[in-house]
Amino acid sequence: MIKKKLFITITLFLLISFTHVAFANAASIYEQFTVTPGVTYQDVRINETNTKKAIRTLKIDLNNPYAKVELGIPNPLTALSSTSAQAKRKSYENHHVVGAVNAAFFRPSLRLPAFLIVENGKIVNLGVISTGYDKYMSVPTAFGIHSNGNAIIDRFSYDASFTVGDVTAVFNSINKQRGENEIILYTPEYEYSSTKTNEYGMEIVVTNLSKSLDHDLTLGEAVTGTVQHVTSYGKGNSTIPKNGCVISIHGAKQAEKFKNIQPGETITITIDVHEPWKNAQFILASGPMLVNNGKVEMTMSENSPQAKTRHPRTAVAIDSSGKKVFFVTVDGRQPGYSDGMTLKEFAQYLVSIGAYKAVNLDGGGSTTMAVRRLGQTYPTVVNSPSDGKERSVSAILLAVSTAPYGQPTYLSVKTVPNINKVTVGRTVDLQINYVLDEHLHPLPFNQANIVYEVEGGIGKIVGNRFIAEKEGKGTIIAKYGKAIAKIPITVEVIRNPNKPVVLLSGMDDKNQWEAESARAKTTIATSKQNEPTFFGKTALKLVYDFRKANGAIAASYLRAKKPIAMEGLPKNIGVWVYGDGKGHWLRGKLIDAAGKVHTIDFTKEGGLTWTGWRYVRAQVPQNVSLPIQLTKIYVAEAKKEKQGTGALYFDKLQAEYVDNYVEPSFNDVPHDFWARNSIEFLAERQIISGYNDGSFRPNDTLTRAHAAIFLARALKIAPVENSTVAFHDVPRNHPYYPIISAVVSKGIMNGKKSHTFDPNGTLTRAQMAAILTRAYKLSGIPEKDFSDVPKSFWAYKEISALAANGIAKGSNSSFRPNDFVTRAQFSELLARTLKSVQ
Repeated sequence: MIKKKLFITITLFLLISFTHVAFANAASIYEQFTVTPGVTYQDVRINETNTKKAIRTLKIDLNNPYAKVELGIPNPLTALSSTSAQAKRKSYENHHVVGAVNAAFFRPSLRLPAFLIVENGKIVNLGVISTGYDKYMSVPTAFGIHSNGNAIIDRFSYDASFTVGDVTAVFNSINKQRGENEIILYTPEYEYSSTKTNEYGMEIVVTNLSKSLDHDLTLGEAVTGTVQHVTSYGKGNSTIPKNGCVISIHGAKQAEKFKNIQPGETITITIDVHEPWKNAQFILASGPMLVNNGKVEMTMSENSPQAKTRHPRTAVAIDSSGKKVFFVTVDGRQPGYSDGMTLKEFAQYLVSIGAYKAVNLDGGGSTTMAVRRLGQTYPTVVNSPSDGKERSVSAILLAVSTAPYGQPTYLSVKTVPNINKVTVGRTVDLQINYVLDEHLHPLPFNQANIVYEVEGGIGKIVGNRFIAEKEGKGTIIAKYGKAIAKIPITVEVIRNPNKPVVLLSGMDDKNQWEAESARAKTTIATSKQNEPTFFGKTALKLVYDFRKANGAIAASYLRAKKPIAMEGLPKNIGVWVYGDGKGHWLRGKLIDAAGKVHTIDFTKEGGLTWTGWRYVRAQVPQNVSLPIQLTKIYVAEAKKEKQGTGALYFDKLQAEYVDNYVEPSFNDVPHDFWARNSIEFLAERQIISGYNDGSFRPNDTLTRAHAAIFLARALKIAPVENSTVAFHDVPRNHPYYPIISAVVSKGIMNGKKSHTFDPNGTLTRAQMAAILTRAYKLSGIPEKDFSDVPKSFWAYKEISALAANGIAKGSNSSFRPNDFVTRAQFSELLARTLKSVQ
């Protein structure tokens, strides 16, 4: 909201600015915003065929009564420091520095500005004037603010003179190379210790100045000194005294006027400037001039190495009214990001953005722009200095707002994380970025005084947090005094997260759960190394004791310390449970967005009858208010005779989002395993089971004992405890004796010699065929025999029966009758047999 209001002016400016064809086609706006009324910032990137340029512009509109351009001068003058640090030091109440650029060229060895600086009529630094048209300021040029408040860029000249005896003369210039028939004043700030003049002139060496000419001298102020020495015509190159100056006069005719000056005489010197610089608020000399009268006009040779090489650049420009000031930087020396500009390219760009006049400032590694971003108290660097960090520099230019602090007008708030779409049940924190007054100055604020509202009935605010409660579109509104911020927010319900199943908990961390009891004693633990685990390294163990319930409903709970949230609306909730066969009731609790509690059933009452791992699922009510959370899983018992003790293990809790989801029954039988469908078919009918670790070990050879167990379950043969069947290796106390004796009694399997059964022994594929044909009374003759099962083979009839019924298919016309059968192969053939006889 704030940006729409503040960017109207800058947008119009941009539409007008890019008129220069060379830049318009390749330029794109990277960033822009209003810094304060009257000051706008823009970041433009230009991508041309061979070069890239990153250009920043800070535009100051002096028509705004609070927008000012000022000179930032180090104190002391030799105290070089970074642009942003100087800007911060210059900020104080009702004097808000909102932007800055480096400005003055400086001499690192002296830590002083190189050229003239005047502030409020006082010479801060006299400086020098460059020698040679290949130098930056061989033509004296400056930027400043006139006494009427308008900005000026123009050439400047000194209104300076001296009087000795009854003779007065005017200086042509100061601290520059002497030209023909010129009178030049040399001060200690000259770039050499002597005048470096030739012999065609005379020089007056002055000492004991009443005041330094280089610093802290008021323009027009008379300074007196004493003639120490006169260098006669024909010598030149006088040494400049540290407490004085040298007046160098070229030409015999002019020198004749001062031939009678004697050491010890008093000399008076005044330094001022000509219009339009008289009474200027400040003068910053720099160069070269880049733009004049709206056209490229450089006061420096384009062929100078400093001019024709692409470098980082800084400039200041003005429009024809003097009311618009542009601080402009272009980064350089960073291939792939910004190559910089030649001085001519820079001048052309300045023309393209509306510059009527422009002057070059210190550049290269010094080029820096700092801007106060919305919400910040002080400006921070927005460009990328080529040294990789800010350079310490001399005087800078400041964009200043003198507006006083006002009332809260603008407010910025964001969601954390920064999103505008949330799902029902999700919470997002609200964070205040800043509160601004009408001048975009940051104001302190008390978070407790921020008032939040939600429009659209999509949720509520608790503290500084939004809770999404209902699907739809709405708005979060933050208010602080008269300042208002709005965040459009969409609340969505993910009914299907585009996944058939989503893991809710691995159930391997007991610290996420706690025990709860109703007329029972309950403990929970993480499974140990020798205890059942299906998924991952551990499972969650629940130990229950219902013995004191006395026929009242007893229950032992696994309660999630933090309710487990689910995406959207699952069809079912599934969990792996290692049962103890005690016939209890396995249930769960859900809570929906309306706070309503729903009970779900993983088994029917008395349905927890299995021993070992089994995947069970509970149907989720489809009329709940989303989102939903799982709070509890529990085992319950109401019948006194069944209220004993036991232990269950839980693993891999998940939400199912499709009707036909099939959970692999074993952790080592993936979806693409060749016999998976048959293994699942038998597991669903509780015919086969796996091991405590959740595996089936499909490629292990099948033992005779396990074959007896699987067949007994498939044929629904009840165990026989007191059978007449007896085997030396399967005593009556053997855990599998009731099953093995029942299968043998039915004639389905036989023992071996010497009254043994060999429970851990293996079966060949031929033996398996004989067992299945006996068990299911199969018969038939196939159209084609297996190549490795001749009619003389002992199990030819049984193998043929399997083939005739489509149960045995073999491989490459062979059956491999003497191979040992694996658990997967037996499952495949048993499943085919069951389907065949149905």
